[in-house]
Amino acid sequence: MTNPRGGAEIFYSYDNPADYLTVTLSTNIKGVAQYQDTIYHGYKQIDLSFWTLEIDNETHVVCQVWLDGVLTDQSEFNLHCGLVESIHNRVVFSDSSISVYTNDFWVYTYCFVDTDWPAAVQIKAKVTGGDLTLNVVSAELCDPREAVYVDYESTSDSALQSIIQQRPIQIFAQVDRANAFTYSATRDTVPAHHVVSYDEQTHDNNNLASDGLVYYSDVGINISEMTAEQVGLITKLYRLSELYNGAIEAAQRMQQIALERRKIVNITCRLDSRLQVADKLAIDLFLTSTGTHIVDEIIIEDISISLSDGNYSMRISGRRKF
Repeated sequence: MTNPRGGAEIFYSYDNPADYLTVTLSTNIKGVAQYQDTIYHGYKQIDLSFWTLEIDNETHVVCQVWLDGVLTDQSEFNLHCGLVESIHNRVVFSDSSISVYTNDFWVYTYCFVDTDWPAAVQIKAKVTGGDLTLNVVSAELCDPREAVYVDYESTSDSALQSIIQQRPIQIFAQVDRANAFTYSATRDTVPAHHVVSYDEQTHDNNNLASDGLVYYSDVGINISEMTAEQVGLITKLYRLSELYNGAIEAAQRMQQIALERRKIVNITCRLDSRLQVADKLAIDLFLTSTGTHIVDEIIIEDISISLSDGNYSMRISGRRKF
């Protein structure tokens, strides 16, 4: 049985576009071309190619869809802004369609008769026709909607809830009074130094689930084998009724974070201004009293700084990284 629903979103950019220098996104998503029969023709691997052309001092973009290496569709679009010095592409795979946006212009869409989405989507980027440095970013959870509309009468809390759409979003403070929004991404890996104390605690929280029943625009299930191995069979219902794409992955992220928070590590160390919430703290230390060697890695969730007798110390709390 095929899975017709799924989503993926890729952003990539590069400078100094040249004619016929092609960027190809190879996927493990399969589809059936327009005007073809699903049973007779079958599902074929989807690839997307993109390049630019200079025509009459205007930059044109060309998009192609390939199925099992056979060219299926091609379209050309004039950006109508002269010759551009850099390309910023957003590619959205949503259920049975592909859309491409270049420098904030919608340039291409292709719809398949049907698609077959794998459990784990893989998208690889490659360049042909020359050398090019690509800056590639993949969205953690994709949603093809261009906007979310909020009622004027909504409170700030309900408006924020409408925007994040029940996704497992974590909000972290950054420098210059900015906020970072993420699902489970981590920042830099920083080695711990001058550790004064190390404490590990085990908490069986209410969010643990080995079998997650996901209620969204459809109904699905996600199984966490690691949770089942460590704590046994626990069933939990995730109500994500406003999610369309990415609901199963959202439940998977919540199960993973809940399992990671089962092991909470607290350390006290010398003040380290490099550390931020969501950094991975690499711990490698010897206990002088017993000679025990501790090697650990945690994701920082809380940082507090104290001053006592003229000495600063930092208290760090984090979940065990699996």
